[in-house]
Amino acid sequence: MNLQKMLTQEMHELRRRNPAFHALLNQLLHYKGGTGNYSVDRHERLDDDPDIETLAARIQRRRGAAPKNESA
Repeated sequence: MNLQKMLTQEMHELRRRNPAFHALLNQLLHYKGGTGNYSVDRHERLDDDPDIETLAARIQRRRGAAPKNESA
């Protein structure tokens, strides 16, 4: 069996087992060929993500701790 055929089979198996991971690999490999603008696309995808303070407060709530106030 040649290498290309083995890789193709591995990719099909990966797609079947973990479609989200496979989609991420496809996005990363898209930029490897020198096409697209990763920085711009990344910021467009991350615009809806919360800021660091919001993430920290969520983590602290889940751990049962009160969020720290840094107004000292």
